[in-house]
Parts: sequence; structure tokens; C-alpha cells
Amino acid sequence: MFARRSIPPSSVIAGLLLLATAQSSRADVAGPATLVCKGESQHQKKSAESRKAVEGGRFYKFAVKNFGAPTSCEATFDKFEDQLFTTLVYNFAGATFSSASMPPETSITGLKTTSGVLDEQSARAMLQDEIKEEGWSANWSKPDESQDDKSGLITKTFWSGGDGDNMGVDLVYRGQKLVGIAIHMAL
Repeated sequence: MFARRSIPPSSVIAGLLLLATAQSSRADVAGPATLVCKGESQHQKKSAESRKAVEGGRFYKFAVKNFGAPTSCEATFDKFEDQLFTTLVYNFAGATFSSASMPPETSITGLKTTSGVLDEQSARAMLQDEIKEEGWSANWSKPDESQDDKSGLITKTFWSGGDGDNMGVDLVYRGQKLVGIAIHMAL
């Protein structure tokens, strides 16, 4: 069992942004009707399962609603103790969406804008619905706040309220503008 807040909020979003930026520069472009994720042929069955779960989810649908169909996708895989973990990165016009599962039982899902901003009210509503569906809740009144000295991004992390819970929701701002959102959890 992980200790509460074992994932520093600035590390989560910084890692997610770094991963998305690095992979977005390598992804092949494909049309929405024929979107094939680069790298998915290595583990077709796991890729299909992961894509079905991600693309059927509220968070991904929020990205599509706000930025249109993805222009490219990349799938990467990591093996740990005979389990296969997947990272999917989708590039949109103006945004990057990432969903990663990591050993032993950690997941991070996020959306960052590459241009423009997110509507905070609709983003918060989607995030609240998403964590509620997963059986979690967050304390929306008292965020932890951190600032990345290099990028100037400010991350407000809203943690789950239960003892031993390790789920957080990040809202990432450039100045007063919301430019990224993420949910991270470890069981």
C-alpha cells in the first residue's frame, strides 16, 4: 500500500507533460477514421484492451469534444513482474491527452493544451464525474499548490478525503488560465 501523497503533484504533471511532449514529436499522423497508434503492433491485444477502455472513457471524450478527433496516437508498453503496462498518448490540434498505467498499481491520465486554454467549469465538472464514477471523492476546498520554477506552471492538487487514499486531481495554470488537468491514483 502506498502512503498518501506519495506522488508529488508537481512531479506527476511535469512527468505527464514531459512524456506527452516527447512522444508527440515522434508520433505518426493518421486520420481519425484510420487512427493507428504507433507501437501498438508490439502488443496488439493489450493495446486494443487499453484503447477500448481509454477511448470509451469520459476523460478522453472530453478531449475529443474540446479539440476534435486526435491526429495521432502512440502506444508504449512496460513489463513488470509478468504484467504489461500501457501508456497511450493522443495528439489533438491544440492538445495532448495521455493515459498511463504503471507498476505496481498506479495510473495517470491527463490533458494539456499546446495552445489555448480549457474551460475550468466544464473541466471540473468532468473531473468530478470521473472520480465519482470510480468511487473516489476529492476535497475541492483545500488544494495543495506548487509552482514549477522552470515553466512557471502552477499546479493545484485536490486530494481524496479518505484515510490512506492516494488519489489526486490536478488543475494546472499558466497565470490565471487553465492549461492542463490530470487524475492520478495509486492503490
